[in-house]
Amino acid sequence: DMIQKQLDMASLIQRSILPGQIDEWLELKFSVRYVAMEKIGGDFYDVYQLRGNKIGILVADVSGHGIPAALVTTMAKIAFNNASSMFDSPRRIFQEVNQNILDHVKTQDYLTAFFVVIDEEYNVTFANASHQKAMHLKTEEGIVEQLDTNGLFIGAIEDARDTYEEKTTKLNYGDKLVLYTDGIPEAINLNRQEYSIDRLEEVILKNRHLPVDEFTSFIIDDVQRFIG
Repeated sequence: DMIQKQLDMASLIQRSILPGQIDEWLELKFSVRYVAMEKIGGDFYDVYQLRGNKIGILVADVSGHGIPAALVTTMAKIAFNNASSMFDSPRRIFQEVNQNILDHVKTQDYLTAFFVVIDEEYNVTFANASHQKAMHLKTEEGIVEQLDTNGLFIGAIEDARDTYEEKTTKLNYGDKLVLYTDGIPEAINLNRQEYSIDRLEEVILKNRHLPVDEFTSFIIDDVQRFIG
């Protein structure tokens, strides 16, 4: 009982370090769903106001589960906060956080991450550290483009710093950017089939004209229906 109570408390604390409602920014709307598999876990997200009037969005996934992952999550959150106050480049932020995690976390834990920086002109600079590829829904064209770059896990090896790269794209009116963790494509149904990236892409395309909150809810509902 005591351990369960402590886990409940840890879960409350962990959720409180995640941003709840994300305010609109230069007409960009945000919609977030956080559905944990266990009481506490290793997935987290954050939003940063970067220099040069840019906004940074992070989705990350710490290896492992439970209390160790949750502790690394907290350390990673602080490391990303510090790096985002110094740099507006996803690549440089990854390099800084990688070193920070290596210096302070002495276990075998590491994390995958996707970081997006958007400026006032809706130019998007992104970097991927071995995380799920982001989806750029080009609403008018009716296509989904997967966003990806090179980049090793964060906090695994020092040489990872040389692997990070960044690329750019642009958001047009009505476009959507979908960031997620492996909990969606790897969700399994009763027949041991995975939800898959293809199905996610299909659902994103089919519901491209929905308002952003309904759009997010539809994806989560579809995953729940799939796994039964």
